[in-house]
Amino acid sequence: MTGQERQGRLFGSGPCRLVPGHVRGRRQPCMLVSVLADADAMGALDSADPGPVWQVVGQAWRKALGEDLPWRTEPPTPAAWRVWAALLGACAVALLQRAGLAVFEAAEVLQLPRRETGPAARTTLLLPVMPGRADATRQAWSLVLELFEGAVEVADPMRLERMEERLRAGLASLGQQAPRGGNTPRFLRAAHELGIPVMALAFEGFQYGHGRRAQWLESTLTLQTPGLAVALARDKLAAAARLRQAGLPVPVHQAVFDADEAVRVARRLGYPVVVKPVDRDGGVGVSTGLETEEEVRAAYAGASAVSPRVLIEKHVFGRDYRLTVLDGRLLWAIERIPAGVTGDGVSTVEELVARENRDPRRGEGPHAALKRLSLDDEARRLLAAQTLAADAVPARGREVRLRRIANVNGGGRPVAVNERVHPDNAALAVRAVEALRLDLAGVDVLMPDIARSWLETGAAICEINAQPQLGATTAPHLYGEILRRRLGGDGRIPIVVVLGDAGSPPLSEVLVMHLRQRGWAVGWCDRRGAGIDDEWLVRGGGMFASGQMLLTHPRVDALVLAIHDDEILQTGLPMDRFHWLVLAGTAVSPRVACGPGAGTPGRGSQALLDELLASLVPACSNRVLVVAGSGYSGVGPAQGGKGAGAFEEIGRAELSVALEQFPA
Repeated sequence: MTGQERQGRLFGSGPCRLVPGHVRGRRQPCMLVSVLADADAMGALDSADPGPVWQVVGQAWRKALGEDLPWRTEPPTPAAWRVWAALLGACAVALLQRAGLAVFEAAEVLQLPRRETGPAARTTLLLPVMPGRADATRQAWSLVLELFEGAVEVADPMRLERMEERLRAGLASLGQQAPRGGNTPRFLRAAHELGIPVMALAFEGFQYGHGRRAQWLESTLTLQTPGLAVALARDKLAAAARLRQAGLPVPVHQAVFDADEAVRVARRLGYPVVVKPVDRDGGVGVSTGLETEEEVRAAYAGASAVSPRVLIEKHVFGRDYRLTVLDGRLLWAIERIPAGVTGDGVSTVEELVARENRDPRRGEGPHAALKRLSLDDEARRLLAAQTLAADAVPARGREVRLRRIANVNGGGRPVAVNERVHPDNAALAVRAVEALRLDLAGVDVLMPDIARSWLETGAAICEINAQPQLGATTAPHLYGEILRRRLGGDGRIPIVVVLGDAGSPPLSEVLVMHLRQRGWAVGWCDRRGAGIDDEWLVRGGGMFASGQMLLTHPRVDALVLAIHDDEILQTGLPMDRFHWLVLAGTAVSPRVACGPGAGTPGRGSQALLDELLASLVPACSNRVLVVAGSGYSGVGPAQGGKGAGAFEEIGRAELSVALEQFPA
C-alpha cells in the first residue's frame, strides 16, 4: 500500500492536551492525545498485511536504539486497527523512559474508533507525563506518529536511514529535557514504588509528600541542607581549610594562577601531584599521579579550561573510598575502582575494552549506571607506562588500568564496602560532614584499607560533595531509604473529598470543624475559595489550583476539598490519592455555570455524576461514604472497581462519629 493508494493520513494526530492533575486513579499527570485516521485509509490497513509497516519501523527502532519495539514479537494482524493505537502509545512511553524521563505508567487507550460516525476515526489515549516535563511527552508522541506514518508512505532503504537518524536525534532532544544527573529520576521511581506523592516545583526540585509532612529535594539537596554549607563544600580550598581547622586530615595544596606557577608549586610539594579545579565536581578537570613538568602543564591547561581557579595538591597514595553520610550517621560506603580491564591471556586490550562496554549497565549520559571505557590519549599513556599497547594481550588475571582517577564518571566501577568500614573511619566521615554543617554529603577519602582505622594507617579527605550522586550500581535502595527517613512514611496527610453537598451548613465546613478539634491545621477548598482553619488564602478560584496551593503549604495537617462542578474532568485531581470520599449530594454543575457570581449549582445530570464518580472513586484509598438521602443510593462496586464493602451508607448526623476513625 503506497502513499498514492491511500486517500488520507493513517496515523494523524488530533489535539494534545495536558491534564496537569490525576485522572482515573493514575499516579502521574497525563497527556490526552488522539490518533486520527481517514476511514478509507484505516480500512485499507485493516485489510492489508501490516508486516511491512511493522518491519520498517521495527528495523529502524532496533538500529537506532539497540532494542526491539516495546510490544509483541508479531505485528498486529489485519483488522486490528485498535491494536495500533496501543502500540503507538507504548512506543512513546518507551522513548521517554529511554531518554531518562521519569515516567512509570503505561499508555491507556480510552476510546476506540467508531467508523459509523463519519469519515474519520479517533482513538484517544492517556500518555504519562513526568511532572513538569509535559513538552517531552508531546514531543515523543509526535516523533512516534511521524515514524509510523513514514513507514506506511514509503518503504525504501533511504527512508529507513532517515528514520534511524530521526529516532537518534529525537532521543537526544528528549534527553535534554531529562533531569540533570541520575539522582532525581531514581528518587522519583522510589517514590512511585513506595506510594509517595510527588509534585513538581517551580525549579529543578520536587516535593515528596503533602502539606506539613512534605519534603523538597533537588537531586540530593534537601530542605535541611544549608546554602552556606553547600557554597563552602563547592570551594575546595575553603572546604579544606575548614576541615583542617576542625582537626581532620586533608592533603597539602596551593592555588595557582598560571602554568609556570603550577610547575613551581609542584616542585616544592614534590612529585607526584594532583591538578584540579577549585570549584568543579564529578572529577571534571582532575588529573592525578603527575610525575613531570610536561604532565603538570598539560593538566593545568585542562583544569583552567573549566575553571579560572586551579589547585595543585600533593598526591596521596591509597585506595579511593566514597562514604555517604545522612543526618549524623554513615549511610553507605563504596570503593571506587579506576577504569580498567582484566587480562584473560587471549584477548587484546582493545578486545577486552569492547567486551566490557557490552555490559548493559555501561552507557553515555548522566543516567547510565556505569560509563563506557575509552582508549583515548590518557588511556594510551597509561598503557605505555604499563609496557602495554591497545593490541597487546595481557596475561590472565593482570589488572590493566586505563584511568588515573577512580571517578565513576571516568569509567570507574563502584564496589560496596559498607560491611567492612572500621568504626573510626565511619566516625571520620561523620565528623567531616558535621564540620561543614551538611545533612547529606559524600566524603571522598584516600586510605590503605577501609577496614583498618585511619588513626593507625593515615588518611586524607580529598573532597566533601554536598550534592552526591548515590548511584544505581551498588545502592539503588538508598533512594527509598532516604525518602522514608525524611518523610517518616509515605508523607501523606489525611484528605477527604466531599461531592455535591448543598446542605446548610455545608458538610465540608462541618468536617473542617471536627478535624480542627484534633489540633490539626486544616486546609479547605470549596466554591467560596480556600484557606487554612479561619484564615482565607484566596477567594474564588478553581479547585485544582487551590488544592495544589494547600498541598504545598507547610502548615497544612489535613485537607477537605468540596467539589461542586466538573473542573476535575478537565484538570484532574490535585493529588493522586485521598483517604475518604463523601457522596453528600448531586449539586454539581458544569464549570461554566459556576463562575464568580453564579448561584448554587443545581442537580447534575446523571452522565456528569457518573463521569465524576469514575474519576474520584479509583483515587479513594479508604472509605466511600454515601450520605443517606444524597441521591447516590445506586452507587456501588461498578464505580471504580471497588468491592461492595468499600461503600458505606451513613446518616449526615453520624458523620462526626465516623470521623473518629479518620487516619491520624
